[in-house]
Amino acid sequence: MLEDAGIVTSYREGKWKHYSLNKEFAAGFFDNTKQLLSSDSECVCDYEKK
Repeated sequence: MLEDAGIVTSYREGKWKHYSLNKEFAAGFFDNTKQLLSSDSECVCDYEKK
């Protein structure tokens, strides 16, 4: 499931399957999270309450 979503990559070594975090996904995820949590006026979380 995580592989299908592109979150992790894997390779098989005999009976074992090794997983690692997809670096491209992680970079994008952290950039998007940073933007979401920033105080920038363009942030989607910065809206005027009525």
